[in-house]
Amino acid sequence: MDLFSLKWQDPERKNYLSSRLSFVHQLLIARKFNDYLSLQVEPTYIHKNLVAGKTDDDDTYALGLGGRYKLTQRVSMNVEYFYVMPGSVSELFINPLSVVLILKPVVMFFSSTSPTPTYFRAWIY
Repeated sequence: MDLFSLKWQDPERKNYLSSRLSFVHQLLIARKFNDYLSLQVEPTYIHKNLVAGKTDDDDTYALGLGGRYKLTQRVSMNVEYFYVMPGSVSELFINPLSVVLILKPVVMFFSSTSPTPTYFRAWIY
């Protein structure tokens, strides 16, 4: 459950806290194939009580695929991609892709929201 913080579209109407809530449901199906490779499939359902426009759908369906490959004892790479079903979000929405390089004890996170990545953002924790 999440508290969604869009501004009220109609401030004259009685607005409830429940209108700002959104709910996410995921079924995580994962398998560790060996000491180096783990894969995961994540069917996802998202319901938002308050959406930005009248034509936006309250329900979003997505299918996530993720994996982890251990390069060495201290270095691993994680990749996660979500395919959002057409019609449930704006056409301007781009399916999210994330790539994480984990260097113990440092984590480097690279993320791109473009299907054909032209740039990456990097964070070091």
